[in-house]
Amino acid sequence: MKHLRATVRADREDAPPIFALLAHSPSITEGRVLEMMTALDDYKTFFVAIDGDVTALAAEASDIQAIETVETVHVGEDAGYVLVVIKPQGEPLVEAQRRETGIHGVIPRMPVIYRDGMMRARVIGDPAQLQEMFERDPVDMEVTIEEIGEFRGNIDTAWASLSARQREALEIAADLGYYEQPRGATLKEIAAELGCAPQTASDHLQKAEGKVITAALDEFGPLG
Repeated sequence: MKHLRATVRADREDAPPIFALLAHSPSITEGRVLEMMTALDDYKTFFVAIDGDVTALAAEASDIQAIETVETVHVGEDAGYVLVVIKPQGEPLVEAQRRETGIHGVIPRMPVIYRDGMMRARVIGDPAQLQEMFERDPVDMEVTIEEIGEFRGNIDTAWASLSARQREALEIAADLGYYEQPRGATLKEIAAELGCAPQTASDHLQKAEGKVITAALDEFGPLG
């Protein structure tokens, strides 16, 4: 199984509605599509994590005719989630590519990232179909194929490679709020739950974090 990672740029006027909303909004720095579903009536629903002003983003959506509704949830001052419903004519870019080219056997992996006028997509499937889907370019856009290679499942592999003790350390740290801002726990408290010295707890966390972060950076590639 192969994977393709690509960056796509399109003008707001030419882009599909979800692209136009998320990639070109002045109110947010990034939108990450976490889930997408197409209903039997061809309405499409997107669940999107937002870095930025979700209220302003929802107001901007009213200017895009293909967007039916937007619901918002705030998480702090500058982050949140939106649930966007797109009318049948408003296909996301990868879906439009697949339909226009008649290509099958490929699927985008979530999240699909939108920022700075571009979309960053990871797609898996047949290698010949993957490249052809973008090279035939039926939509007016600029495509940069960053990588085509074997699908390695880096994130899944990284988690599986953690020792039981490293996974336990991460889970306890997360449960205690160690990764929240401000921190909800100290290394000493994590160590007490693990039944070890604080330095040992720190070692477990650093090794686990290193594996997961390295895999994530390799999976998604650089932002530039």
